[in-house]
Amino acid sequence: MKRFINQALLVTGLGLLSHSIAMGEITLVDKVEIPGTSTDKSGLKEKLEDGTPLSQLGGFSAIASAGDGTYWILPDRGPKDGAVSFPCRVHRMRIELADDGKVKNYELLETKLLKKDGRSLIGLAAAIQGAKPASNLRFDPEGVRALPDGRLAISDEYGPSVVLFNASSGEAFKWFDTPSRFAVKNPSADPIEEGSANQTGRQPNGGFEGLAYQADRKTLWAFAQKPLIQDSEALSGGKRKGEFCRIVEFTEAGEVKGEFLYPVENKSSGISEILALGHGQALVLERDGDAGLEAKQKQVYWIDASEATDSRSVESASRKSLSSEIKPVVKKLWIDFLDPKFGLAGEKFPEKPEGLVFGPTLPDGSRTLLVAIDNDFESNQSSQIWVFRFQATDVPNK
Repeated sequence: MKRFINQALLVTGLGLLSHSIAMGEITLVDKVEIPGTSTDKSGLKEKLEDGTPLSQLGGFSAIASAGDGTYWILPDRGPKDGAVSFPCRVHRMRIELADDGKVKNYELLETKLLKKDGRSLIGLAAAIQGAKPASNLRFDPEGVRALPDGRLAISDEYGPSVVLFNASSGEAFKWFDTPSRFAVKNPSADPIEEGSANQTGRQPNGGFEGLAYQADRKTLWAFAQKPLIQDSEALSGGKRKGEFCRIVEFTEAGEVKGEFLYPVENKSSGISEILALGHGQALVLERDGDAGLEAKQKQVYWIDASEATDSRSVESASRKSLSSEIKPVVKKLWIDFLDPKFGLAGEKFPEKPEGLVFGPTLPDGSRTLLVAIDNDFESNQSSQIWVFRFQATDVPNK
C-alpha cells in the first residue's frame, strides 16, 4: 500500500514502461500529483493575510537529494508573489522507486522552518531592513543542495544570495558575499519601483534561482534567473530583455571563484534550475512563463563551462557588445517537456517546472531524473513530481 501525505496524494502510473528502454530513449515513467489543499509537517495552525493556511503544502521550487531515498523539497516565498508573511521552510520527503522507475512509496517526513537568529525568514517583499541581504528577514528560497557535511545551501532570489543552513535546526549561519554586479543598491517591495531605482544588479524577481553543487570542484554554482539590469534593455511595463544570464561559481567557503555567461534561448525566457554533472558540466532548466496551450518553451539543456571565459570582467553582456574573445558556456538541448512523446503538453501543462535532481540508478543500470513542479500555492492546482528514465549515455557530451 502506498503511503499518503494527508491521505490525499495521488500517484498516476503512466504505464509507459513494459521493457528496458532503448539507448537514446528518454522516457517519462511516472507522475506524482499532490493536491493543493495538502498540509505540511510544520504544525502551524494560523492563516496568512490572504487566508491561506500557514501549513499549506506547495510551491515546490527545488528538489535535492538528502540521501537514503529521501529528498529536500524547497518551497519558494509563498502565495501572492511576496504580498504575505509566509514563514520560509524546507521539507524532507521519502520517495521510493520500483525497479522500473515508477513511484512505489512516498511520505512527507518533516518540515523545517528557515530562521535567522531564531526569527523566521519570511517571503514578505516588504520585510526590508537594509540593502545587504543578510540584514533582511525577507527571503525567497529558490534553489537547494545538500553539501557533503550535511549543511544545506539555499539560494535566495531577493538578495540575491546563497546562504548556508544547519539542516537539523533550520538556522542560517552564513551568507555568501554576493558580487556587487548582482546586488541592487535600492531594494523595494514594489518590483516596478525597484527596477526604476537601480541601474545595475539583478532584475526584480530575477536573482539566484538555480543552485548546483559541483562535487569534483567543491563549488556551488548560483544561476541568475534573468539577465542583470546592465545586461538587458528596458521594455514597457518595467520589463526587460537580455541575451545572457550569469552563473556565479562560489567555493564552499563562500568565495567567488569564477563566473560564466549562459546564452538564453529566448529573450523572454528564464532559468529555473541547474543540476551539476561534474567536469564543468551541468543540466539547466530553461522555460517561459506560460501554461497550458500557451506554453512554448519548457526545456532542459546540457551545458559545458569547462572552456567558458570567466566573465567577471564583462561589465555589460550582449551579443552586439561582447568581445569575440569572451566565450559563453556551450549548450545542447537534452529534454523538451513539450515533446508529444511524453504526453504532458496540452491544456493542463503547468507553468512552472522548477526543480531537478537525479534519483536512484535502477537495477538495469538506467538512471532517473526527478522534476519538481511549482503550483504557486494555488489550492485548486496540484504540485507534481515527474520521474524520467534514461541511460547515462543519453546525456550529451563534448
